[in-house]
Amino acid sequence: MSGGGQCWVRRHLFWDCCVARNLREAMGAGMGVAEGPHSVAFSRSQLWLFLPPRGIQPVVWDVVALAALAALERGRQYLYRDWDSDTPVSPGRLRHISAEVVVDFWARISSFASLGIIPRGWASVPSDHPFLARQGGRVVFYGPPYGPPLWAATIPVLPLVLHDCDPGWSTSGLGA
Repeated sequence: MSGGGQCWVRRHLFWDCCVARNLREAMGAGMGVAEGPHSVAFSRSQLWLFLPPRGIQPVVWDVVALAALAALERGRQYLYRDWDSDTPVSPGRLRHISAEVVVDFWARISSFASLGIIPRGWASVPSDHPFLARQGGRVVFYGPPYGPPLWAATIPVLPLVLHDCDPGWSTSGLGA
């Protein structure tokens, strides 16, 4: 596969596909931003290059971006595992993978908070910061919906609102 083809696949799986869009919406909700056609909480380059959006501390965005990219990679693995070159992945399976990716993302952030330490450089993170905050001598997890902290290893139960996925995009030539 040519380099251009690989870039297209990466952009699709880590930004454009419905699985990535659903994760971006969940992240936007965690930031208090309702995503829509004319509003986005962050750009692709901010996610991929670890450039924090306005209102997010760089040390927190490092954890959030890593969690998002790792969750999307997990989603890519699910998609490739379910791939049949003759048949696209069903819309129901894409919705299921979307839910798994969103839950994986929040679980990764919660796991970071459960470490029970405040890493170096977190002194300026306020107690009401989105995603992760500093309270007392520990990092706390602010999960969905953004509100009171969910302490340590608590993993949230999500009322997921997932958008329909169009499985009709071409899968030929992508390889597993």
